[in-house]
Amino acid sequence: MSIEQALVGAVLLGGARTFDDVELAAGDFHEPLNEKIWLEFQKRAMANEPIDLISMGDKFPTDYLAKCTSQCPTASTAVFYAGKVREAALKRRLQQTGTMLVEEAVSDLSADQVLESAYRQLDLLQLTTVTDEVEYLPAVLRTYRASLDEVQINASSGVGKLDQLLNGFRKGGLYVIGARPGVGKTVVGLQLAFGLARNATALPSGETSGAVAFYSLEMSRRELMNRLVSQVLSIPMDSLDRGLIGVVEKNRIDSRASELHNLLTINDRGNQSLASIRNFARSIKRQGVPLKALVIDYLGLIADVQLGRNRYEAMTMVTGALKALAKDLDLPIIVLAQLNRNVEGAKESMPKMSDLRDSGSIEQDADVVVLLHRSKEEPGVMTMNVAKNRHGQTDVLQFAFEGHYSRIK
Repeated sequence: MSIEQALVGAVLLGGARTFDDVELAAGDFHEPLNEKIWLEFQKRAMANEPIDLISMGDKFPTDYLAKCTSQCPTASTAVFYAGKVREAALKRRLQQTGTMLVEEAVSDLSADQVLESAYRQLDLLQLTTVTDEVEYLPAVLRTYRASLDEVQINASSGVGKLDQLLNGFRKGGLYVIGARPGVGKTVVGLQLAFGLARNATALPSGETSGAVAFYSLEMSRRELMNRLVSQVLSIPMDSLDRGLIGVVEKNRIDSRASELHNLLTINDRGNQSLASIRNFARSIKRQGVPLKALVIDYLGLIADVQLGRNRYEAMTMVTGALKALAKDLDLPIIVLAQLNRNVEGAKESMPKMSDLRDSGSIEQDADVVVLLHRSKEEPGVMTMNVAKNRHGQTDVLQFAFEGHYSRIK
């Protein structure tokens, strides 16, 4: 018995009402004739026309339609048969994807290009397998009401005023921090990463909520460790950069090494693509360590594996993919970004979200946009303009910028 024929027969027996109960695309059918019949079902359902053996006999062989109905004992089996057809279609698409990846793997494409293609194809396949459940308002309200009794804990960065305004860093959120070079976006990004790792959120099980991965596409691990040690242990950055620290500072590093615990991992490999960032994040999970957040420094250096695409198109794709990755991994992603060069001519004015326009659809994809600014008159003051906050208020915050210790307070 052909499952596809049985499904067609079930719809012919049950009519339009049975067809409406089945969520299936015409492309899910393997046999071309069954695909054409299903397309006719869709057309008739939209036009409120009858779907039965007699009316369909005008366009398709009646002996074939009769064979389909004979394969199916009752119309009530339609949903079951549809599940079987959908599963078979998914397996065919997986096979096609595997064949395509084998061909790409032996082509001139780079490994990162093949990886990104694989992730993209698998994401598309996953979308085709999701069937939304029908939930009416009373059921939604019950779930919502139950959630009000649960304590909603978002990740804390330790930067008090920012945490308070944002109500912490939410799972699935995309946070963009923009500034011109030299203002201190890496300082802020690294401090947030360390703060998120150090301020472990307690889970109901008593465990902590995981590690933070910091991706540096610009600085080396040694440079970042200089900044982190300076920030946490109050050892001047200049001394660490020049290698001019004495026995006292070295003993301080040794005695307080436990503060630089294993909840923060730094990846300083340059020329990273979205595929390599995703792969590194998943490799952490494979080690049994839950991830709490990702911090990427910075957006403009994420490699575009598709040749010939302009910057706007590339960054539009990247920001959309980062938002999808945040939802997929169920964690906040903080990405640093440079502002447009036209801001250089107006350094004393506060930057605006429009200064990020070269970054494609970042204003639409980001849940939160924070723009950093320091003026010549007050270089020791870091201004954070929370220009967008999808979940709450916006505001302008000020912090003391301690460049010699690579931190804000």
